[in-house]
Amino acid sequence: MRARVCGPVMLILTTVACGSAEPTANTARGFPIPISFPVGNGQSDTIQATLGSTLVVRIGNGPHGQSGANQVVHFEAVQDSGQFRALVQPAAGGAPSTFVAETTDTFGEAPIFVVLGQTAGLGHIVVTAPAFGYVDTAHVTVQPGHAVGMFVAPNDTTAYLGGTVALRTSAVDRFGNPRSDPVSFFVLGGPGTVSGSTLTINSYGPIQVVGSSDGYIDTTTVYGVPKGAIAASGDITGIFTFSLDGSNFAEISTTFGGTLKWAPNGSSLVFDQIVGGLYGANDLLQSIRLDGVVTTLVNSGSSSLAYPQYTRDGQWIYYNEASATHPMWRVHPDGTGDTTVTMVSPEALQLPSPSSDGTQVSYILGNQLGDLKVLTLSSGAAVDLGVKGNADVWSPVGNVIAYTTLSNAMAIINSDGTGNTTLAPGPYGTQFDWSPDGQWIIARNTATSRLELIQLASHLVIPLGYTGTVGSPTWH
Repeated sequence: MRARVCGPVMLILTTVACGSAEPTANTARGFPIPISFPVGNGQSDTIQATLGSTLVVRIGNGPHGQSGANQVVHFEAVQDSGQFRALVQPAAGGAPSTFVAETTDTFGEAPIFVVLGQTAGLGHIVVTAPAFGYVDTAHVTVQPGHAVGMFVAPNDTTAYLGGTVALRTSAVDRFGNPRSDPVSFFVLGGPGTVSGSTLTINSYGPIQVVGSSDGYIDTTTVYGVPKGAIAASGDITGIFTFSLDGSNFAEISTTFGGTLKWAPNGSSLVFDQIVGGLYGANDLLQSIRLDGVVTTLVNSGSSSLAYPQYTRDGQWIYYNEASATHPMWRVHPDGTGDTTVTMVSPEALQLPSPSSDGTQVSYILGNQLGDLKVLTLSSGAAVDLGVKGNADVWSPVGNVIAYTTLSNAMAIINSDGTGNTTLAPGPYGTQFDWSPDGQWIIARNTATSRLELIQLASHLVIPLGYTGTVGSPTWH
């Protein structure tokens, strides 16, 4: 910081700026400019510094020839994004504030001190001569202070394989203002390579990149993710779509969605308004196009309808009704053909999920029993797989069923009851989905509120850091 200049020095600066060793009255000189800044405009210094030179304003003649001498001048700091980058202080002393009023001297000039704020950037001070209606603005530049650490950006971000991420890590001062000091990067671990400040994603999973500057270091994490279009419901309201790398995030409707499932052709979604495995007072099964148009497929008039799921050929939507005698239903995507599904032994159930070939349906036994069963449509008979869970979704390829255990871990099991395997501990919510190729599962971690990707082959878990306010994900 530079020491501020006051008293006689200020007069010398003014004299030099005016270009005269013996200044005369403002009226004698007849300044054509209403407001000018002979000294102190455009200064710069670091955060919280008092500028080395006073800011001097000169008021010209009034609109009717009045003298600029002995005129009241207002100095007002301008707020920018909630911050004052510069404050004003009377030349006679006092505390910095957002407003100071001074009176010009016989030369039409008035000085103030400028004290810089905590936020780097351009600061503005509006100067007004209210009696004349004159207004102008002085500018100062606030520079960052000494480095005290690092700010990493982006952090917990995602990118597709072969894609790149621009690293924006920088040294920062004590108020978090980024400095322009050069930063060097290197990959600490994970499937990525860095060139300059650009990271290239070579495989799935976390990549830790270290940035160093001014003797400080910090680490950012970038995740390589598969490609996919995701739809999800907002925690409060709304249905959203986005790409797995975090791009193309859009709200397609303010309608509240519970369970969402993509139509196989990707042109629409079917949804209920049931949340967290609990039935709400909702008797509608609806679909929504990507342009936000909502269509009611089924209106039961009273019974709760829940957990819709398309068959992989897109011909049917299976769902369940709050009934022990007619629990499983299906309807065509255009709302026709709504009918019960034959069961030799009907029982209260939830989350019916058709097999990849459409010949069977898995479901969870209701009434908090949690038995995972598989119904063969041709016979109407169901088989208990010998495990209990909260939710299930059949893989789009093969005979693998993903389910959340009673402890909310994510697990898989073959449709014949073999191969029971826990993939990730979670805890996960009841609404989740498969990738179209059957290699990944997307689910919401209820402890972190973020969506996570789970790879079947490696049990790799990838958090999606940008998803803290959406749930019930479905993948297309």
